[in-house]
Amino acid sequence: MKLDILDAYNIRARLSPSVILLGPVALTIFFCFEGLYSTVTSAVTLCILLALTNYVPILQRRLAPPNKVPENYAAKYLQHDDTTIDRISKDRYYKKLAKLEKSFSGFSTPTSSPEFRNLCESAVIYLRNNTRDNHLVLEENINCGFCKNMLIDKPIGIIINICLALFTCIYSISTYEALEYIPGRNILSFGINIFFILFWIFGITKKMLEEASKRYAYTLIAAIDSIPIKKD
Repeated sequence: MKLDILDAYNIRARLSPSVILLGPVALTIFFCFEGLYSTVTSAVTLCILLALTNYVPILQRRLAPPNKVPENYAAKYLQHDDTTIDRISKDRYYKKLAKLEKSFSGFSTPTSSPEFRNLCESAVIYLRNNTRDNHLVLEENINCGFCKNMLIDKPIGIIINICLALFTCIYSISTYEALEYIPGRNILSFGINIFFILFWIFGITKKMLEEASKRYAYTLIAAIDSIPIKKD
């Protein structure tokens, strides 16, 4: 993974959830207030919302459940008693890890002890640091990060869109004399907010994050074969 602020991970895993979270606000303003829809006002509104997207990742960290770290599936799959990865492949990974780093010599004699479990967790950290340029690992890491951030944003997303839907209804009813006079764009705005409410409720789930985390873990371990052994 490149350290550029606008790398693929930041754009897709961090910026995209922020845009999805705040996008309905801009849509509601544009649809309900036709008089405000101009080049200047649109640019100003978009700039404000884009600026707020910088705060969303900070808010995500604050809203993340305290003392609840997601399961380290990669370390779990490396453990001697786990059967997710076939034994032949796992033995090959053990041998490769023992050659990659001297501190991983314990992989030569795998056990089910707590010490070996700690060794697996240390190996996962090593893999994350040494597979940043692996395209497949990067792709799965982005998907996992996107799912995690979307799940954190879920409560806020539901609240925002419920408020926007109520605002659209109240504004439309109070502004126009009868229901038949309500413009189609206001109805469209209401429909979009209802869509996003359903999207957050049914489209963003813990199972989605769990599946993405497992795919990332499996890809990360498979990348062991691609790490070159350093020559002394």
